Amino acid sequence: MKSMCNQKKTSTVLWYLTRKCNLRCSYCNIVKNSECYDNSVLNKEMPIDLAIESLKRFKKHNPHMFHIFMGGEPTLYTHLEELINFCNKEEILYAIVSNMTDVAYMKLLLLVNKGIQINSITGTVDVCLFDENADKKDDKYKKSQLALERLHALSQMPNVKEVVAEVCVTRNDYHLLETLLEELTKRKIHADVFPVETRYNKYYDFTAPVDHDLLLPFNKDVIKTLEKIYKRSKKGELLIIGDEVIKYMMNFLPQNYMCKIPESFSTMTIDSNGKVRLCMRIKGTECENLGLTVPDILSKNGSYKKKISDKLSKAMMLDMQNYCRGCMWTCAMFSDLEHQGLIDFNTVSHEK
Repeated sequence: MKSMCNQKKTSTVLWYLTRKCNLRCSYCNIVKNSECYDNSVLNKEMPIDLAIESLKRFKKHNPHMFHIFMGGEPTLYTHLEELINFCNKEEILYAIVSNMTDVAYMKLLLLVNKGIQINSITGTVDVCLFDENADKKDDKYKKSQLALERLHALSQMPNVKEVVAEVCVTRNDYHLLETLLEELTKRKIHADVFPVETRYNKYYDFTAPVDHDLLLPFNKDVIKTLEKIYKRSKKGELLIIGDEVIKYMMNFLPQNYMCKIPESFSTMTIDSNGKVRLCMRIKGTECENLGLTVPDILSKNGSYKKKISDKLSKAMMLDMQNYCRGCMWTCAMFSDLEHQGLIDFNTVSHEK
C-alpha cells in the first residue's frame, strides 16, 4: 500500500469516554452486547492519563482540532471534570454530547455552578416536537422536550460558550425541520442537522436497525427543503453548525456517504478502552486486532509515526472494504471537506 502518511491531518476526534448509559434507546447499539466484537469494552472507561496524553499529542498535531466527548452518557464518566479542566487550560475545543436526562443535566449543572467553563454542550431535539399528531407521552417526545428546555437554560449561563441541538431528520418529518430550526434560533441554540441512518450489517455497532422507509430520500421535495434551509442559514436567519455540509450531504441521500478516513485520518474515533476504531459507526475487526492507542501512532511532536500509522491505514481500509456500506455521518463530512480545503477549520471547530 502506498503511504499516505504525509497527507494525514486529523480535524475531528470522537471519544467514547464510557459505554455506561442510563438509557437503552432503541436506535442506539453502542451500550449493547455486540455479535462480532469484544464486549469487555462495555465495562471499561477511558483511562484519564491516556486521554490527557492523547490530547497533548493531538494539540501538537493540529491546534484547531475539535473533540467530541460522547458515551454512553459522558456525564457518567468518572474523570469528566478533570478532562474538561485540562481542555479549558490548554484551550482545546470540545463538545459534550449528552442525553440531557435528569442525571446528566444535574452533572452539567454541578460543573457550571462550580464556575467551570464549558466550551459546548449538545443534546438531541427531535422534529416530533412540531408534529401535531405526535404522542406527547412518548419517551422520544418527552426526551426532546426536556432537552430543548435544558439547552435553552444552559444557553443563558455565562460560562457555557455554546449549546447545540442534534436534529435527526427522517422521511416522515423533514417537512417540519425548518419550523424546529426557527424555534432553536429564537432560543440562541445552534443546530447540527443529519439524516437518520440504519445498520447495514452486524459490524455497525453504533446504529441499530431502522426501517429503510424512514431514511431521507433523494427527491425534489427533500432537496428543495434542504436548499431553502441552507440559503436561510447563509443569510444568518437560522443557526446551523457547519451549514456547508447540508448542501454536501444531499448528494449522498439516503445513506451512501463513503468517507476518506483510512487515507487521511481526517476524523479519528477512540473507544472507551482507549483504542482507535475505524469510525463512530463501525469498530472494525482489523482495527480491534491492532489495538492501537493514540500515543502508539502519534509522536509527542504531533506527527504520525509512519510505519505504525500505515498499518492502521491498511487495517482501516480492509475494515471499510469488508463492512462499510455507507453512512450519513456529518462529522466525517466536515473533516473530509476541511482536509480537501473546501471549508476552513472554523466550520469544523464550531468557531464560526
